[in-house]
Amino acid sequence: MRYLIIIGSLLFFTTSCNSQHEKNDMTEEHKYTNSLVNETSPYLLQHAHNPVNWHPWNEETLAKAKKEDKL
Repeated sequence: MRYLIIIGSLLFFTTSCNSQHEKNDMTEEHKYTNSLVNETSPYLLQHAHNPVNWHPWNEETLAKAKKEDKL
């Protein structure tokens, strides 16, 4: 009987210690969102909600950088 109580307690504590409901990135609201949110690369998507105005490298971004003399 003692072992049943110990095993039951362990099961209870291990299942109750799970993190609370994990939110899906599709429904979660973020404080920051930048231009990387539309990319397909997992690495770029990791940084889509950073508080930095990241831009993917494309013709538009490179033209803007050249216009602003940042190249």
